[in-house]
Amino acid sequence: MNIRESLVQPGVITGQAQVCSNQAGVIFSVVANPPVMPIGGATQYVWTVPGGWTITAGQGTRQITVTVDATAGIQTVSLVDQYTTVPNCPSPSQSTTITVNPIATINSANSKTICNITPLGYTATSATPGCTFAWTRAVVAGISNGVGAGATALINESLNNTTTAAVNAIYIITPTINGCTGTPFTFTVTVNPTSVITSAAAQSVCNTTPLGYTATSSTVGASFSWTRAVVAGISME
Repeated sequence: MNIRESLVQPGVITGQAQVCSNQAGVIFSVVANPPVMPIGGATQYVWTVPGGWTITAGQGTRQITVTVDATAGIQTVSLVDQYTTVPNCPSPSQSTTITVNPIATINSANSKTICNITPLGYTATSATPGCTFAWTRAVVAGISNGVGAGATALINESLNNTTTAAVNAIYIITPTINGCTGTPFTFTVTVNPTSVITSAAAQSVCNTTPLGYTATSSTVGASFSWTRAVVAGISME
């Protein structure tokens, strides 16, 4: 018959109070090593982590390293001290809770078309409450603006298209929640050019003769509208 001394509850577990979904290398520990009891002999710490988490190192010792899964919310890590041989006679359990923050995603529109040199007026949003946002925009041929960057949900740049065709500018927006970087999001802005008329600026016609003037533009897809003020000496018949 094996006689075993009762084992005491392990000490307080220390570790990060908040972690990110899918985070690796998360450490939990207690101060003391598993004791060797005068009668029962060697003991070991047996750690229990949430389903889906993986203990990558340290099971049986005072410190473990784990990889967290994608499940967000409050999770529990616990351990007992028990003998290395049967009967194990586990101690009372010690536990700690951890908040797992989600990987935030952006759910606002992924594209927008604007006129040249017009404030963008785009606000990034996320289904994860409390997110902050950071964004960058690289230089693109045909847009005269330099590199763009910001740390707000609102992007309100006025982009200057110097060409005669529409140009796409690409923004990369990244949400963050409690220090956890979310999924980068690509937002495409199509900047239409300022249309320019390239047809003749003047024409002479005979009296009461159809004008026959056709406006043209170097801007592909341009449409036209026109007005004519009343002029002394000109009457419409």
